[in-house]
Amino acid sequence: MLKIKEVENELRDLLGTDKKKHKQTELNKINKRIQFLRTCKSYLEENPSQDFVNSEYCRLKKIINSIRSVERFRLWQISNPSVCADKNERQQWTKYESDNNLKLLRLQLKTLQFIKN
Repeated sequence: MLKIKEVENELRDLLGTDKKKHKQTELNKINKRIQFLRTCKSYLEENPSQDFVNSEYCRLKKIINSIRSVERFRLWQISNPSVCADKNERQQWTKYESDNNLKLLRLQLKTLQFIKN
């Protein structure tokens, strides 16, 4: 499992990056990585056990798979006809994912995956 010192070291290295030597796209990637590492650090500050991290990872994976099922999406379409009336299926899927906070769940899963390994 990842140690908080490793995250702090990488954060320190990224924060010490000379911004004048990089293009804007590279700076954007560095800033996203810094934000991700800060999220990981906040998880690790709670000192989770390896069992907890593994169980949360499995739990989130099941939730995400459940949300991404076509059957559940079809049920959502039926229960939200006003949302679905004027949008194509891709727009409906995007709305469905945002209603279920799928972006946040994926970030949590990615964070736990990073901490696990």
